[in-house]
Amino acid sequence: MLDDYWEPVRADLERLIGPLRSVPGPVSAFEVLEGTYRGATVRALWLGRVSAPSTKGSTLHLGASLGDRPIRAYVWRRKGSTIFGPTATTADPAFDEMYIASARPADVVSDALDADVRDMIRRRWPDTDTSLNADDGWVTIIAGRSAPGPTGTRPVPSAEQLASILDDVVLVAERLASSYDRTRRSIEAERGAAVALEWEQSCRADLAQQRNVGRLVAAVGLIVVAAAVAAIFFAFGR
Repeated sequence: MLDDYWEPVRADLERLIGPLRSVPGPVSAFEVLEGTYRGATVRALWLGRVSAPSTKGSTLHLGASLGDRPIRAYVWRRKGSTIFGPTATTADPAFDEMYIASARPADVVSDALDADVRDMIRRRWPDTDTSLNADDGWVTIIAGRSAPGPTGTRPVPSAEQLASILDDVVLVAERLASSYDRTRRSIEAERGAAVALEWEQSCRADLAQQRNVGRLVAAVGLIVVAAAVAAIFFAFGR
């Protein structure tokens, strides 16, 4: 259940994308609500702790559906960022110099980063890393955090801010879906249905492999942390 901090947001979302329906989500989510916005399937996803007074609090992500298209992408500020794997390239050198986008499939994501999407990214994150993410069939943007900020309690996102973020996630989802479908149709027209299916299957296999690598890295990280903690206890317990 949502705490009092988020209740005004839920009420605004009911007006914007309602009627809301509760759906299953990731294990890290304590509330996932779906609705419709501008004809697109969208959702509100709360991750983290339920209690707002917690030092970590919870985070609201708003997302728009990509269907079952195997697309994975996220955008960071280029300065100080390292991304392993394919990255997108746009027709805008100034954008590519400022931002770097992890992209699978690279040509699909590159094509989706058109002028409208690039302008949105510049407007929303002019000097910080973005929270724009596409994975597991959803494009998401962080819409709010309940944890206190540097100056105290964070303001609850307004209905206008929620609508603006929904506009942006729907825009990106539409561009990614259109780019993916256009690429698949082009392959089918030029090389046949079998090759188009093979391309799609390779995209899915690539994403599955990357997720396995991510799980392995996370597991190794936990082992290293556990070993470090054990070493500290051993050293001070002697």
